[in-house]
Amino acid sequence: MPILSKQAQAGRALPWRSIITWVFILLFVWLVWNRFGDIDALLTTLRSGKPVWIGAAVAGQLLYFVLFAGIYWSAFRVVDVQMEMPKLIPLTYASIFVNTTVTSGGAAGTVLFVDEARRRGESTARATVGTILVIATDFSAFSVLLTIGMISLIRHHEITKLETVTALAMYLMIFGTMALLTTGLWAPNWLRRAFITVHGLERRVSKLLRRPRSLLSDDWPERNADEFTTAAQAIVQHPVQVLRTIGIAMVAHLVDLFTLFALFLAFSQPTTLSILIILYAMSIVFRVASPTPNGIGIVETVLPAIYVSVGVPLEVGTVINLAFRGVSFWIPLVVGVFSLHRVNRNVE
Repeated sequence: MPILSKQAQAGRALPWRSIITWVFILLFVWLVWNRFGDIDALLTTLRSGKPVWIGAAVAGQLLYFVLFAGIYWSAFRVVDVQMEMPKLIPLTYASIFVNTTVTSGGAAGTVLFVDEARRRGESTARATVGTILVIATDFSAFSVLLTIGMISLIRHHEITKLETVTALAMYLMIFGTMALLTTGLWAPNWLRRAFITVHGLERRVSKLLRRPRSLLSDDWPERNADEFTTAAQAIVQHPVQVLRTIGIAMVAHLVDLFTLFALFLAFSQPTTLSILIILYAMSIVFRVASPTPNGIGIVETVLPAIYVSVGVPLEVGTVINLAFRGVSFWIPLVVGVFSLHRVNRNVE
C-alpha cells in the first residue's frame, strides 16, 4: 500500500474542520435570522445618533479586539509559546464568534489558540496555560473596574439582589481561574493524577469504540503535567511580563469603556465616570456570568433597569444599551465568522 504524502494526509485528516466551520456558519445564519428584528432596531438606533461618535464607538470596538489579541501575544510570551500578532488577530475574532455560540465564560474559543499552537509544533500544555493566563489577566483587570462599580453602586445607588448575585458569580469565576492557574505550581502531584485519570478514561473509550490504538501516548500524562508545571513556574519567574499582560488587558477594558462613553456622547446623554464604570461593569458581568452564550437575551432585558437605577432615563438608557450591545456583539460576530473560515482555510 503506498504511503500518503503529507499533503494527502492533511487533506484526509481535515474534513472535520470544514464540517465544524459550516456548522458555525449555519449557527450564524440562524442567529441573524432569529434576531433580525434586533439588527434592524440596532441600525435604526445607530442612525439616530451623532455619526462622529458612533464612528468613534465602532473604531473603539475594533481596537479593543486588536488589544485583546495583544493579551494573547503577551501571555504566550510568558509561557514561551511563539505566536505572531497577524495570526492572533483573526484567531481572536474567531474565538469571540465561537464563544458567542457556546456558554463557557469565554473559555470555548481558547481551543482555537491551543490547536494553532499544536500545528506550529509548540507545546499544547504551555499554550493551554497561556490561554488560562489570558483569562486570568483579563479577569484581573476587569475585577478592578468591577470592584469600583460595586462600591459606587453600594455608596450612591440602590443595589439589587440580582446585581449582587451575578457579581458574586463573576468573582467566583475569577477566583476559579486563578486557582486553576496555580494548580501546576502548588499542586503538581494533583495535576499529574488528573492527567492520569483523563488518560485512563481515554483508553477505556478507545476500547469501547474498538480503536486500533489510543489517541494519547503512554507518556502523555507525565509529559503534559511536566509542561503544565513548567509553564506555571514561568509565570512566577516572569513577573514583569505578567504585569505587562495585565496592563494590556487594562488598556483594552479602558478602550471598551471609551466605546460606552462615545455612545453617551452620540445620544447627548450627560454622565459621570462612576456611572460609566457601573454600567460597563454590569454589562460585562451579565455577558460573562450568564446562562446564555454571550448573555444573549439577558443583557438586553436586564441592563435598561440598571441604567434607570443610576439616573439615566429609561428611553435613553434603552437606546444606549442597545447601541453598546450592538457594536460589542455584532461587530466581532460578523468579523469572527469570516475569521473562523479564514483560520480553517489556512490550515495546511
